[in-house]
Amino acid sequence: MSTSPRISVVIPVYNCADYLEAAVRSILNQSVTDFELIAVNDGSTDSSDVVLDALASEDPRIVVHHQKNAGITHALNTGLALARGSYIARMDGDDIAWPERFAKQINLLEQREDLVAVGTQVRLIDPDGRALKTLPVPCDHVAIDEILLKDQSFAICHPSAMIRTKALRDIGGYSDLYPSAEDID
Repeated sequence: MSTSPRISVVIPVYNCADYLEAAVRSILNQSVTDFELIAVNDGSTDSSDVVLDALASEDPRIVVHHQKNAGITHALNTGLALARGSYIARMDGDDIAWPERFAKQINLLEQREDLVAVGTQVRLIDPDGRALKTLPVPCDHVAIDEILLKDQSFAICHPSAMIRTKALRDIGGYSDLYPSAEDID
């Protein structure tokens, strides 16, 4: 009998073949290894499907779901439906996560039951991995609420977020009313 992982990493994928392997390997190299990685291939027309299937053949923690293109909101809800972990770690197919990301996020969420989601600082990089700039992401609840109430979009960088699965499911997942602003919703 298989036990559920602590973390379900949900990666919506649409035409990310050039960056996808590096993104997935950054997750596989996390210091916390108790996770499943759910990659939802949302009808990619490049070789993302081939990259994902090859990676899944190397590591049993990787689950690949192929579907017709329906948009990021639908892909995220598919991943959420497949998730077995207590936490959803968001990731995009063209991002890189530092090796200690999950350890730091799990530690904070387990110390603070009042927190529903945590994010990270974000460094933009070029296609060769060179740092371009660090985005000014707020680091406390008050600052995050202030940005959201001003209708600004960058309070928690969604692909760096870890969210309690129950909380995300309790609100019904991602709303189809906001197909390109699912993270703000």
